[in-house]
Amino acid sequence: MSTTAKDGKLTVDIKTGETMKFSTGGVDSLEISLKLLHKHGQVARVLVQAPEAVKIRRPARVG
Repeated sequence: MSTTAKDGKLTVDIKTGETMKFSTGGVDSLEISLKLLHKHGQVARVLVQAPEAVKIRRPARVG
C-alpha cells in the first residue's frame, strides 16, 4: 500500500486483498474498513464494513 498526501486530500494505492481502516477516534470510536476484493480494468469490487450506526450508500450518479 502506498500513499500520497496533498492539500488535505489523500491518494491511496492498494493491492487486491489489502484492507484500509478508518476510525473516528475518541471514547465512542467507530471503525470502517474497506477491503479490495477484486480488480479488473477500471472496475474494483470493494467490501465495506461498518457499525450499524454508519449509513453506507452509493454516491449519486452524475450526468
